[in-house]
Amino acid sequence: MDNHSRSRLFRLSLLTLTLIMRVAYAAAQDPDKPLALLRQTGANYKIRVQTNAPFTAGARVSAVLSNKSNLITWVENVADCAGEALNQFCKELDNGRVVINYRLPAKPQASDKFKVTFAISDQSGRGSFRSIDLITDFKPGGPRIDNVCGNGLIVEFQTDNNSLTEAETNYYRTRLLELNKWLKDNESEPSRMAIVHVEPLSEPSPGDPIVRDFSVDPAADPQQSSHALDVEAALDSQRVLICLKLNETLPNGKFNAQVVLQKNPPFEFDRPLSKALVGRKATAVPIASKVADENKLGLRAFDNNLEVGMLFTSSVKDVKANNRTTRQRQSRGALDLRFAPLLRDRTNPPQAKTWQLFRTPLFLDAKVSTGKVSEESLSLNRVLIGTEFNFRYVEGTKKGERNKYVITVRGTNASDRDFKVAEAKGEFEFRPIFEMFNQPLRIQHKSSRSVLIPDGPPVEVASGFFGYQIQPFIGVEAGRVYRRRRATFRNEEQSRTVRRLLLGADLAFNLTPRLNITMTDIFFVRGETPAHRSRNYFIGTVEAPLGNINRNAAQSVFFSFERGDQPPFVSPSVNAIKFGYRVRSDFFSTGSAR
Repeated sequence: MDNHSRSRLFRLSLLTLTLIMRVAYAAAQDPDKPLALLRQTGANYKIRVQTNAPFTAGARVSAVLSNKSNLITWVENVADCAGEALNQFCKELDNGRVVINYRLPAKPQASDKFKVTFAISDQSGRGSFRSIDLITDFKPGGPRIDNVCGNGLIVEFQTDNNSLTEAETNYYRTRLLELNKWLKDNESEPSRMAIVHVEPLSEPSPGDPIVRDFSVDPAADPQQSSHALDVEAALDSQRVLICLKLNETLPNGKFNAQVVLQKNPPFEFDRPLSKALVGRKATAVPIASKVADENKLGLRAFDNNLEVGMLFTSSVKDVKANNRTTRQRQSRGALDLRFAPLLRDRTNPPQAKTWQLFRTPLFLDAKVSTGKVSEESLSLNRVLIGTEFNFRYVEGTKKGERNKYVITVRGTNASDRDFKVAEAKGEFEFRPIFEMFNQPLRIQHKSSRSVLIPDGPPVEVASGFFGYQIQPFIGVEAGRVYRRRRATFRNEEQSRTVRRLLLGADLAFNLTPRLNITMTDIFFVRGETPAHRSRNYFIGTVEAPLGNINRNAAQSVFFSFERGDQPPFVSPSVNAIKFGYRVRSDFFSTGSAR
């Protein structure tokens, strides 16, 4: 560092110290917040500092301008404005308030970060000191997602002031006309008006979309070009929204987005606009079992508001009737329905070392099929209606600390398909979930730093081709059979008092992101019957996701083997192999989470 540089650094340090020492009243005592605004008039760019401080006789104004902490200029006593000289501070009065001006020699670069430091002191040295960043009169607050934009990103053009003076209104009108001109210039080639970068935080990047069209709100004047701004309406709202409609679907869940406007946009937009966003919630294609996370109902997870599995079979077989054997067609259908219109708090993030309550105020869980309940069947032919409270305790959220303990309490009405036998009961279930036995694909990920927002959350994309979950559980049931219009199993007497112990396990294996195998086995010890106390139920399923139907529904095909009994234990044991089609839906999805 040469002597001249040392001298300038010393003088700058001395000036800054002097400014601070002159302050008798802290900046917090100043009720008005100053603004350092960058403005454009034609080819001229000017910094206008609205100090909001009254000017008194003998007052002294000092100012420092820096860019990225590098000194540009400093003045101990700013002179009155007499024209607009380049690279010089000057001051003027606006309604009795001090305004500091500085004319830049050229258009600022997108990477520039200007800061203005000023002090206003009276003859005794008392005054106020402020250091403020340079902004524009407008907030180019994009990108963001908005429902009115559909599959697109919104960029805002909005005033920073709550109320506009006459001079500000005229300047705002000038900038609107400049924005309108730029939009018209890009009307024929919307794909060249902006470069859009999208960076999902939890899934592989789909590639950057292209702008296929754009729209403007307030609405355009129908007598002019379809994208001409209605200036008066824009002035009334003090905000203009530009919707960039994209050719690719935006990611679901969390993602980063960046918009870089092209072809000489208004200088307010002449910088990359980056923001962390949350896309519309969508029913995920089931790439891994959600056994570890969701509320349980006798080993049947409530993943979504609605889940429907359907099966239809038709075959010809010999049937004996009236001492004659004939060939007849037998058609059977089966329905697997789970319906829970309200799943309270299930999307809340896990909180370590505290019990969290998750509620399902009302649920319907039915596995029914056609045919006589008392004879052969493709299903359990049982219907459950009730309410559930789920308490979860998470030891930690970091790797190696994710053990979870789940206690489920529910009240259930269980009946057969035609409600001839029904029981009301309370249920208690405990499920320990140990991290070492629960490694589904969705928690196996590679973490990397965000490219668009380096200081933001990391990008965590699922990795691997094999996941597994093994979860044992234990529970009890107690209640009363209040309706019995069908005989129980042969050679079996049952008390109306329900008391049962159940032991079991859920197992899930994710062979690839597109193929899942799940198994559930449950063993019942029944206290309501002196004989045949034990009953067992097993179901194994192979599921292949087909993709999303839309943002709120996913589909898959499945193959399953089901055997055994479940409460209320009045229909014959199911023993069936099924191949079917399943739909999962979150029909109460509310779009973007914000």
